[in-house]
Amino acid sequence: GYTGVREGTLPNASFRGINGSWTKDHGRVDKFTESLAIVGGDMAVDPALVKMHGESTRSSQALMKAKAIAHKVAGTFIKGDQSTNPEEFDGLQVRCERYNRTEDAGTTSGGNPLSLLAFDKFLKKVPGANALVMHEDMCTLLSASLRNSSVSGWISETRNSYGTQLMTYKGIPILEVSGVRLPEDYLGFDEPAPVGGQAQTTSIYAVRFGEGGVFGLENGSLEIRDLGESTGETPMLIDRAEWLVGMADEDIYSNRRQRGNTNAAVVARSRKESHIDRF
Repeated sequence: GYTGVREGTLPNASFRGINGSWTKDHGRVDKFTESLAIVGGDMAVDPALVKMHGESTRSSQALMKAKAIAHKVAGTFIKGDQSTNPEEFDGLQVRCERYNRTEDAGTTSGGNPLSLLAFDKFLKKVPGANALVMHEDMCTLLSASLRNSSVSGWISETRNSYGTQLMTYKGIPILEVSGVRLPEDYLGFDEPAPVGGQAQTTSIYAVRFGEGGVFGLENGSLEIRDLGESTGETPMLIDRAEWLVGMADEDIYSNRRQRGNTNAAVVARSRKESHIDRF
């Protein structure tokens, strides 16, 4: 596992006069421990297939298993909950609830469209946020707001050196969670609305990744081992994929969740808010 410390209570600070003195004190730090989870699985390939098609048969299975593991870890990063599955690690949703870092997008039964004004206030509560995690459909709604002259916000679209389209909000990169490529729609519009109504909302997470914030843990990289041929009645060549992985948040203010957003057009901020200059 991993043991770290979080900033607790700050020490006192005060002024003193000439020949005056200060009372000695110290700040409080809180120790915490994060455990690693074991993710992976076994792969079985008939040796006859290897004879007919070569070792690429096994390597392609290993590649697909690695993709499946990556998808599982990505989903657990968001929705992992040790209280329901002790074998996994806690994800962002549980961590935000643990430290009361969850807020509602609005007070309407069934959820609310994303309001850029409310979103800006939400982001201010995660100092130094360097990623926004949201469903790809929510990202599409933000992109559509660029073409709506009545919506004002700091949304931009660029392409990196590989030609991949990147979207940012106030310069913060948006990490899209796919509802198609992952085995489960982890951030689909099927979360319960905060104040009742249909389960038709999604959440957005603001995260500060890096030292002193949210970061991943591992004990070695993903490992694939050849276990040889099984001794059972059915001949199979067995490979095992295994990864010891987890996550930590060294600052409880390094992640925050906004829940209750519906699959509807983004709502503009007020005109007054949209003309405030930043410096």
